[in-house]
Amino acid sequence: MAPYSSSTTQTAQRLTVHRLLSTLLASLTASCFVVIYCVSYAAILFNGRLAPFMSRGIGLLLFSAVVVGTGVATLSSYRGAIAAPQNSTAAILAVITGG
Repeated sequence: MAPYSSSTTQTAQRLTVHRLLSTLLASLTASCFVVIYCVSYAAILFNGRLAPFMSRGIGLLLFSAVVVGTGVATLSSYRGAIAAPQNSTAAILAVITGG
């Protein structure tokens, strides 16, 4: 007799699909928040004299969020770690840039 019955195998497959779907939904939700944060922080940082460079700023913030997020997701010992830009840093940089 096989160690796992067909119902146990089917349950394991459903749990795997359920886990995959929940992980994808959570990562999609977190990614949407990171994109919103990056665009809003770029709008804060690149105003006034720096407004012509806002599109580059958005690109740089998104690129850095992807690099840092990928690094944290792959190298962190905590499975649920999420990396996102911080608003306190954006506020300090906005004051420095004169916005």
